[in-house]
Amino acid sequence: MREHTTQTGDTQLTTIALLGFGRVGRKVWETAAARSDTAVLFAIDSQPISPPSPIPIVPPDRFVQTCQSTRPDVIIDFSHPAATMQIAPAALSLGISMVVCTTGFSDDQRQTLRSCAQASNAAFLLAPNITPGINVLMLLAKIAGELLPEHDIHITDYHFREKADCPSGTAKKIADALRQSGRDASVSGVRAGSIVGIHEALFAGPRDQITISHQSYTKDIFAHSALDAAVALSGRRGFLEMTDILDYHRILERDVDGE
Repeated sequence: MREHTTQTGDTQLTTIALLGFGRVGRKVWETAAARSDTAVLFAIDSQPISPPSPIPIVPPDRFVQTCQSTRPDVIIDFSHPAATMQIAPAALSLGISMVVCTTGFSDDQRQTLRSCAQASNAAFLLAPNITPGINVLMLLAKIAGELLPEHDIHITDYHFREKADCPSGTAKKIADALRQSGRDASVSGVRAGSIVGIHEALFAGPRDQITISHQSYTKDIFAHSALDAAVALSGRRGFLEMTDILDYHRILERDVDGE
């Protein structure tokens, strides 16, 4: 991934293109503008933008040409699987890394994205939920699953009524992580009101129960977390997940070793 420097030369500047300029995409732009280490160059979107966009909007068929002239470091994607599949192979072939926060990919689509990333000189971070807190929940849920073999496990997500996928991709990912550890988990979703996002892992046993919960108060957290991840991709290559970025295995190893 290429890096650019600010005019002061004191801070490394990660340049960004946005895939999708809806509510979250616009929030990413606003957040990046307030930081000294990120700058949004343009957005890729096939839909009319209202109100008028403060940055250039590039249709998908002009994406490659625009990237060749502007050379963004990272694409941050809050769109939908069809848009990701249209843009990702070309972006990776150009050496442009991606932070993909889109959900709803099929197994075949995930494998295609993995193959494109592994064949490129760029990094592809697939993070259905980009926030560090939800990834800590996933880790704690796996630990609880190992330590509480008699407990039944149920994952529930709560989101705003317009969210299309139910259960969420994040809820399914928590359940998948538990299944990989040998534990079955049921999953359900609630769509109501304007809930930003709540994920709960319930461990119900014969004599007690534990609930591990994460709640997002505002969509700002997604913008901040996506920008932090984009900066963290510097020097990385291949197909990545948030566990690769957070590196909490190092913390666990330190605690286990008693250091």
